[in-house]
Amino acid sequence: VMFAKAMPIALAALVALGFTAAAQAAPSDDVVSVKVQTVGLNLGSEAGARIALNRVRQSADQICGGRPDQKALGAQATYRTCLKTTVDRAVASVNAPVLQALNGAQKPAAILVSAAR
Repeated sequence: VMFAKAMPIALAALVALGFTAAAQAAPSDDVVSVKVQTVGLNLGSEAGARIALNRVRQSADQICGGRPDQKALGAQATYRTCLKTTVDRAVASVNAPVLQALNGAQKPAAILVSAAR
């Protein structure tokens, strides 16, 4: 199914939780949001969903303050948590099963098919 109109994906991370270096120095109650454009992408196809997921991940990276130095283990763990949480929330907010599957959404082990006779 091709989404004909703009379907921006909103990303938000609570800076108050210390997900950026600046927030670690001076916590605040700010929420940072970014709209990820999906205009022209077919989120029902794997190719379109991959492009959208890449855009979501890039935006989440910016929101979370970018990848910290590898020697800063605490900052690395905080960054990974922020990135995963932000991407997961953004993807879950969109009704796009292919996008959700590419992001690692759990698929059912079995599907029950039934009909009344």
